[in-house]
Amino acid sequence: MKPLSGFAFALLATIPLLPGCGGGGSSSSGDGSDRATTTTTANESTSTTSNAFDSHAFFDARIAPRLNFCATCHVPGGLADTDEGDGLLPSSNSASRYDDFYAAWRELGEGTTGNPILVENAVMSEPHSGGKSWPAGSEPYLDVTQLFGCWDNPASCAEQTEEEPPEVVDDADDLPLLEPGPMKTPLVAGCDGKPDDTPLPLDPRSLVVQGVNKPGVAVQFNAYWIDVHNPLPPYRANPLQPAATCGEWKARVAAGEELVKFGSRFMGGLRLFTPRNYRNLWKSWGLKERPANFDEEVLKRYGLFKAEFRNPYPLDSEDPNQTDGGSGQLPLGLAMIKDLDGRYNGEMTVNCSFCHDSRLGTDEEGQQFHWGRGSNFMDIGVFVNDFAKRLAGIPAIAPYPFGAHAGGSNALGVIDALYVGFDAETLQLRLGAELFPSHGSAGQMRAPHWWSRAWMTRLFKGALSSDNVRSTMALEVATFMLSGEERRALEPDFENVTAFMNSLSPPAFPNPGQIDTRLAEAGAVLFHTKDLWANGANDQIPKPESNGSCAGCHGVYSPRYAADPAMLPDPRLKGVAGITTPIEIIRTDPERTNVMSDPMKVAWNTSWWSYDELHPDWTPEGQGRPGQSLARLRNDVAGGGQRLEGPNRWSDIKGYTAPPLYGVWAAAPYFHNGSVPTVWHVLKPSERPGIWAPPQTEPDAPGLNKGFDYSLAAYDLDKLGWKYEEIPCIAGTERYNCNPTSAADRLLSWLSNQLGSKYWLGYQVTPPLSKKDMEARRIVNTHEFSRGNEGHDFTEMLTDPERLALIEYMKTL
Repeated sequence: MKPLSGFAFALLATIPLLPGCGGGGSSSSGDGSDRATTTTTANESTSTTSNAFDSHAFFDARIAPRLNFCATCHVPGGLADTDEGDGLLPSSNSASRYDDFYAAWRELGEGTTGNPILVENAVMSEPHSGGKSWPAGSEPYLDVTQLFGCWDNPASCAEQTEEEPPEVVDDADDLPLLEPGPMKTPLVAGCDGKPDDTPLPLDPRSLVVQGVNKPGVAVQFNAYWIDVHNPLPPYRANPLQPAATCGEWKARVAAGEELVKFGSRFMGGLRLFTPRNYRNLWKSWGLKERPANFDEEVLKRYGLFKAEFRNPYPLDSEDPNQTDGGSGQLPLGLAMIKDLDGRYNGEMTVNCSFCHDSRLGTDEEGQQFHWGRGSNFMDIGVFVNDFAKRLAGIPAIAPYPFGAHAGGSNALGVIDALYVGFDAETLQLRLGAELFPSHGSAGQMRAPHWWSRAWMTRLFKGALSSDNVRSTMALEVATFMLSGEERRALEPDFENVTAFMNSLSPPAFPNPGQIDTRLAEAGAVLFHTKDLWANGANDQIPKPESNGSCAGCHGVYSPRYAADPAMLPDPRLKGVAGITTPIEIIRTDPERTNVMSDPMKVAWNTSWWSYDELHPDWTPEGQGRPGQSLARLRNDVAGGGQRLEGPNRWSDIKGYTAPPLYGVWAAAPYFHNGSVPTVWHVLKPSERPGIWAPPQTEPDAPGLNKGFDYSLAAYDLDKLGWKYEEIPCIAGTERYNCNPTSAADRLLSWLSNQLGSKYWLGYQVTPPLSKKDMEARRIVNTHEFSRGNEGHDFTEMLTDPERLALIEYMKTL
């Protein structure tokens, strides 16, 4: 048997000898009915047809350029460089490619359409990590078939008319597999270096509407963008319009950043959080005197971060209005409250950054603060509990846990408070009737990353259009110092906040020079083309409406694949994540999908939150008038029909929208509830730890606080995620284990697991009464309600080399 040599090995990326490229499949050419027995050599074939059809020229022009793609994996150090595949690495001698291709065709049985060279890289049911670069019936497929036919029956070549073979023109193949430079959000990239009067470029998310999808295209969007500024008929245009020019947009971004830093009035008017109580928080820690490093201890105890700007609060005897806020420095996520006239009112509050901002890496490691990394450290439960001790002398005992552990909250559960405490139409303060304990609890989730916002078509895990500015106002509306009219008048400010969020780009990988480019390119191929359901894999899980690849849910990121009309219906959709994966496919912890009962959806859809005033029949004297609580309640429970809906209805798909993956290397922990420590564990479900703890720093002195270690030294840059300590599930460890031994823990565990999915009041946790309780909140216990680490298990079929290639690719995003 003649040994295979040279560039024929590149073709064998299609052959099932390579577990790293899919594995399995047939090793024969079929039944042989399309095969003619011949002993013709490559040179003899050429001489026989030299007066008619030049197979050498045809190969060089039509086939050889396409074979370069195979070398993405089949190179030393590449994905196919494995024990089984390292003998199939291509030669760099381009002169031998034709002969090598011919030799490979001979060794694999000759023939035409039945030859494995063609079958493995064309037939969709055959597994191949590199996708199908010449799908059956395509122009490349016909070219290879024509060449094989010539070799299989030289006489047929002589009958073909001699003509100059056309050159292959494939612009997509000229584009890189990897992003060539730092990623910028679409509007930032479109306005960079442009005059202020330049029209604002198209927001690509606005393309994700019904009708965008094309039959057979790999990515099929279903989480559609709903334009609430200029909604489709019959709705009226919104008086508030997006920025029209780059200059106007940049001004909105700057104003939005200012509001994020200083503008929150959450819970203002109740005087729950005051500078005096803040200065005395150390008394809630069990200390006898204020520690000299009080500001540092605040950061460690509550999982907060230093503000990189002046963020004042008054020290003893200081008047904030006489001292420009005071000479103290608050952490990021806390702020002094100002009245509408701009004067400090003597209160302080948490703001959006408490949950939505954190750091990865230290100044000493060359890592600067980057806006928009959702925190997996903050502990709002401990923070509120400590303030309650200062305010009332007792711990905060609430019937619904706003934060059951560090790094998570039931943020969506604030909807209950908004509908109970504020009229959903007028935003007036009132005790309402729209409370539906029949809906499941929100459970716990980690805050999403703002740097993903510009590529997200939907918010709240797929529930609302990202064009809904009002949904970002929920924290601000929950204030007791403004009237309903004043609350609604804040909307223009949150147009600015939304512009700021949409300007945030993801952080770049800290060691780009250490990325294995070859392996990352192989990962790009896998990410966009590997069908995780091919060849009977995952047959117990419904397949999404896509090509079954990672891109089929998360979107397309490679410039080459974005330009391929078989991947995306429009190349401008590169990076846009607009697919809600049904729960029966994604199979991750489902509790978050139970938070909105049907009556609550009706309540939202027929309120100010859904922009109902844009309905042509809405009037201030009709649906817009105050005092309709009972009428609204009847409408909600009856299933609607009596009140007008706004354009931004709550989604009816039960599942989770796959997030954009820009900056995913820095986004640990993973899943919506932060239950998985690294990308490796996302891709290999069988190795996920059940109970684990991220790295912590030791206290500076006995009695002081441990802190979370957010340095790069605590981060695994190979597996992309937090280094961790796995904690065994053993009896006697109580709060850390999956089988509680104390009566209180057993009762609360039963309430959560039995009732939490159905009744929001059923979800209960013990308040952090002791230092042990506080430390237990820093443990990721996936056995607790809403914190499960199951699902995304269709990736179990990947091989470890494929996982490493995918991770290397994600370092480039």
